[in-house]
Amino acid sequence: MICKKCHKEIGIDDLKCPFCGANNSFAMKHQQNMKSFDKRYKRTQKDVLKTAGHISGLGKKAAILATLLIGMMVMIIITSLSYAELDLDDYSEGKTDAVRNAAEYTKKMDKYLEEGEYIEFAIFICEHYTSDSRMEEYKRFRCVQYLAKEYLDCIQSMERITLRTGDEDYHFDMDGEIHTFCSHLEGFYEMYENMTEQERNEKYMAYLNDMEKELRTATNVYFHIGDDEIDSFLNLSEAQKGVKLEEVLKDEE
Repeated sequence: MICKKCHKEIGIDDLKCPFCGANNSFAMKHQQNMKSFDKRYKRTQKDVLKTAGHISGLGKKAAILATLLIGMMVMIIITSLSYAELDLDDYSEGKTDAVRNAAEYTKKMDKYLEEGEYIEFAIFICEHYTSDSRMEEYKRFRCVQYLAKEYLDCIQSMERITLRTGDEDYHFDMDGEIHTFCSHLEGFYEMYENMTEQERNEKYMAYLNDMEKELRTATNVYFHIGDDEIDSFLNLSEAQKGVKLEEVLKDEE
C-alpha cells in the first residue's frame, strides 16, 4: 500500500511509515480490532472451558473444539473487514474524487508529463485513483499511467536497496527487495515493448521513451551498471538480473 504522506510503498502491517514516520491508520485500526478480539475470545474461552469442566467424554472435546473454531472464524471476519475498509472506503472515495475533479486533474497530469516529472505523475495517479476511472477524460493517459506505476516502483526499489542497506536499525530484506525490483523492471519492459499500435500515440510515446531512458540512467547511477553493460543486463532473465545485482552490491561493500 502507499503512504498517504510521503507516497512511498509500505507494508500493510507497518504501524508507521518507515520512510517518513507517518501513522498507518489501516494497520493501527487492524491492531485495535485484534486486541479487542483477543480480550473477547479469552473471556469466551474461559467460560467455555469452565462449562466443559462439568462435562465428560465427547461433550467436553466438542466444547473445546467449538471454542477454537469460533476463534478462527472471528479472526477471519476481523481481517476481512479490515481489508474491506481499506479496499472499499478509500477506493470508493478516491474514484469519486477522480470523477469530480477530472478537468483539474487531467491538466495537472499533462503538466507533470510535459515537465518530465514522471515520479510526481505516478504518485499523483496513485493518490487520486485516476488509472481506475473509466471516464473518457482519463483514457488518453492509459498506457502512460500503467507504465509510470512500474517506473515509480522500480525507482523506489532502487532507493530502498541502495539507501537503506547501511542502516543497522532498519529491518531490511535485501534478497526480497532485489526480487521486487527485478519483478517491476520486467513488468516495465514487458509493457513498454508490447504496447499496441493504438497505444503508441506519438505525443505520449515520447514520454514513455523518456521514462525508459531515465530508468536506464537510474540503473547506472544506483547500481553502477555502465552504458556498455545495460543492454546485456536488461536482456537477462529476472533471476539472472537478481544474481547480477547481488554480485554488484557485494563488490561495493
